[in-house]
Amino acid sequence: IIYQQQGRTVHGIIDRLLLRHDEVWVIDYKSHRQATGENLATLAAPSREQLHYYAEGVSKIWPARRVRTFLLFTHCGGLVEAEVYAIT
Repeated sequence: IIYQQQGRTVHGIIDRLLLRHDEVWVIDYKSHRQATGENLATLAAPSREQLHYYAEGVSKIWPARRVRTFLLFTHCGGLVEAEVYAIT
C-alpha cells in the first residue's frame, strides 16, 4: 500500500487483506519463535503503529467499511486484534 499523509509518503506490504461485506481485515504475519499464548500482547505492541498506517491507507480505498487489524503469530498460531477503526 502506498499513500500520502500530511505531505509524506507512507508505504508498506500488507500480508493478507480480507474483504467482508461491511469490513476490511488487515492481517500481518509475525514469525516470532518465542511467541506463546501468554506473551502475544507484549509481542504485538511494537507493530501497532505499522498496522495503524495500513488501516489509514485501506480506509482511503474503502471509506465506507470498518477496518480491523490483526497480527498472526505463525509460530504458535496466535491471532491478536490490534485495533478496530470505525471509518466514517
